[in-house]
Amino acid sequence: MLGGTAFGASRVGDESRTFVLEQGEECLPITPLRGDETAENLYDWRKAQTQYSSAGTTDLQRDDTSILFLYRDPQGEHYLVVVHDRYDTDRSGSQDGGGSATFRFSGPDSGQWVVTDDLYSGSANYDRWALDQDPQQIDWTWDDFRTDGGVYGPLGDSFEVTIDPAFNEDAALFDQHYEGRITDWQVLSGDRSDPDRTSISMDEPIRIHTGRCEDEPQSGRLDVRIPQGRVNPRSRGLLAVDLYSTDTHPVEDVDHGTIRTHSGVRPVKIRRQSDRDGVVRLFFRMSDVDLTGEETATIRLEAETAVGTHGTGSATVRLVPRPRGGRDEADRDRSGHREDDGGDSKDNDDDEQRGPPDHADTNGRNGDDGRGGPPEGPGRRGP
Repeated sequence: MLGGTAFGASRVGDESRTFVLEQGEECLPITPLRGDETAENLYDWRKAQTQYSSAGTTDLQRDDTSILFLYRDPQGEHYLVVVHDRYDTDRSGSQDGGGSATFRFSGPDSGQWVVTDDLYSGSANYDRWALDQDPQQIDWTWDDFRTDGGVYGPLGDSFEVTIDPAFNEDAALFDQHYEGRITDWQVLSGDRSDPDRTSISMDEPIRIHTGRCEDEPQSGRLDVRIPQGRVNPRSRGLLAVDLYSTDTHPVEDVDHGTIRTHSGVRPVKIRRQSDRDGVVRLFFRMSDVDLTGEETATIRLEAETAVGTHGTGSATVRLVPRPRGGRDEADRDRSGHREDDGGDSKDNDDDEQRGPPDHADTNGRNGDDGRGGPPEGPGRRGP
């Protein structure tokens, strides 16, 4: 298993607009990767211009690895994307000679192969696409530093796709034109820029469809907002994050002890906003939160309700750029500037809660210093 993702029980419910992959007795919830371009543009196959390879998914590709994932386009349509191996323009990766794969494929009637890598007229095109039979059969074989694959869709509101795979010696074109082997078959899920990766068996059929794994916990959405117009990620102060009520996660039902970032950082302080119903303000030490990016950064939160309903949400904030020279706001913090609470709302101190001491600070400092601000240090005086 890769990316911290694990299979669960095999039986599946009938809830729509959630997606799972089943293989044998295993079931894996999968989240479509989302983008602001069409599925064809995402794959970006332009024959000789891209050396008959996928130029749009190079950041997702890995040497000697076949990947597949669901993709949601800006119109909300879903597509299945398959990419074998890695398009290596600088020829710095594996030199084991490409590879071969055969997929016997059945998909919904609403879709079609909108990208066929490779299907063109030419003496060097050895791939075979038998699309007029059921199941369809695609025999791929590719050269060094290139890819094969395709995109199928749109899949519709409710769908089922089955793939019976054959890699390497089991593939129809193995060792007929190119050598090389695929050593891993991965399913991608989640964030387009950093998806979870789960390795699956290379010699067992899979079924991808709408539904839910039976043991998959109930989930919902958190409404996360950052009140500051922009923040300085180099600050030694606090980052304020507001959590608003949603249908699945009213703030009064959220178990404060379960609130954490995607990387496991917990707030050092929690306040209910007395002037706004259904809002709590969370405070994280800026030094503990990973706000990376050139102009913006995203913070992702997780939490559970008292009955165990898991929720996730995220918010994006503009970052104060690092100056080319001189002191920035982080220097002001070291000189004694105290980070404010991220807004001018009236907080009810009676409802203030401290984060659990053992989670207050991952750097070993005591998160509850009695002031809600950073601990004393060089250049800082106590009250």
